[in-house]
Amino acid sequence: MSEQGKNQTFSREINNELVLSILREHPCSGTELADKLSLSNATVSSIIKDLLEQGVIRQETTTSINGIGRKRINFEINPEYGLILGINISNLHASVSLINAKEDVIAESDLLVEKYDRQTMYELVLEASKLLINGNKNNIPLRVIVITLPGRVNSNTGDLTLSIQFDKELFTEEHVIQHMFDKQFPGIPVILANDNNVMSLGELNNGSLKNCKNAVYFNIDIGIGGGIIINNSLYGGDSGYAGEFGLIKYYDGKSFNAIDEFVSLRALCNKASDIVGHNINRDELFEEYNKNEKVKEIVLDSASIVGNALLQIIEVLDVSKVIISGRVENFGEEYLNKIKESCNSKVRELDISYSILGNKAVIYGTSSIGVRHIFDLVKSRK
Repeated sequence: MSEQGKNQTFSREINNELVLSILREHPCSGTELADKLSLSNATVSSIIKDLLEQGVIRQETTTSINGIGRKRINFEINPEYGLILGINISNLHASVSLINAKEDVIAESDLLVEKYDRQTMYELVLEASKLLINGNKNNIPLRVIVITLPGRVNSNTGDLTLSIQFDKELFTEEHVIQHMFDKQFPGIPVILANDNNVMSLGELNNGSLKNCKNAVYFNIDIGIGGGIIINNSLYGGDSGYAGEFGLIKYYDGKSFNAIDEFVSLRALCNKASDIVGHNINRDELFEEYNKNEKVKEIVLDSASIVGNALLQIIEVLDVSKVIISGRVENFGEEYLNKIKESCNSKVRELDISYSILGNKAVIYGTSSIGVRHIFDLVKSRK
């Protein structure tokens, strides 16, 4: 192909991507697209024709102003172009979702899991199969499977790295999880992603971090994790491991360890169990927080540790927006204010708040990854 041909192909792919990115936000007419992209009507018409032929977009006819005159034709993402199968595994819980190309959830199911091993993965494969059969009423083609996990996922290899949370059998060969799903869904790409990175992406696109240039997403639950937003994009690092905030070190006067061992719900349950004299679970921890002053004290002390850890991150990254997520939100405003106190007493006033999406953040993040993959395939067709 000549250099001119390469440039034309590249320009067409870029323009296709820009049109699709606008239509992801809302339907538009051809004239509106031309105005937004500063392209000629002829160029936009050619792009629309190509995307309509591929079935990626469809026409949406709207009524004219006051019902008089020609009806305006808008274009929108075709929800029946393809499906994303989203599987989220975290906190001994799993959810399976079917998401269409317009990023609407059309079916979902939930199940508890006892541990992260091969058997659990097989159960999820079966659950995904049942959901696809029962929930896909229009026989829309499955385009991609996105699996979010609490462990580290290497962005270069696409594989889950060795983690104590997962059974060692899952690491006996490369791409074990992908191969398990490939047997049931042959030829369908399987993407693994860290759950906190995916939730950060969800917050960036649809939640508290939308239109935020630089920010930190800090998730506190059974474990600690998060994401870093730099220049309106999720920063993954060289291998995709950025945001492992649970590894930040802290010294409590007795031991020097990762803050995960001081502030996670797992750690707080252990400390609270020593106070009340018997083992308690996470639901009981929240109950004890509201009635036992000693338990409340250790929880609020942990919030101060979170604040000090955030201070280190904030000073290095120079951000002023922080989102706190996870089931620590059940501790309420007193917990959040303790975090703010530890940060704002030392640096400029920060915008620190709880997530507005909660568990929905992972769905929004999953759909974003899946739709991006689908549109990348569209760009590569020509």
